[in-house]
Amino acid sequence: PQPKPKQQKKPKKAAPLSLSISNLEQNQTIRSNRGIINVQVDQNRKLGIGERLQLMLNGKPYGAPQNKPLWQLINVDRGTHVLAVQAVRDGKLIASTSPVTVHLHRARVKSTG
Repeated sequence: PQPKPKQQKKPKKAAPLSLSISNLEQNQTIRSNRGIINVQVDQNRKLGIGERLQLMLNGKPYGAPQNKPLWQLINVDRGTHVLAVQAVRDGKLIASTSPVTVHLHRARVKSTG
């Protein structure tokens, strides 16, 4: 019997990446005297080669792109902030969370003197 010709396996194309901020709600009030905001992202698949996550704070990149879906922002000014996370591959935007608006409250410390 003749051996069956091997079928060429097509490389699986990764599913489109889907991201969402899982630990913050729209218009959530965060109380932190140290100005700490934690951000956690859910994703529908692992990041592929060359894919990174970029945290955006008020429309500007915060820190360097990374492959972990967790951030801790420290010493953020009090007030209203818009957070989002973008996924980039080779410098191109491939996915983004919906922006989430949060309100950071910090207790004022009265200086004595």
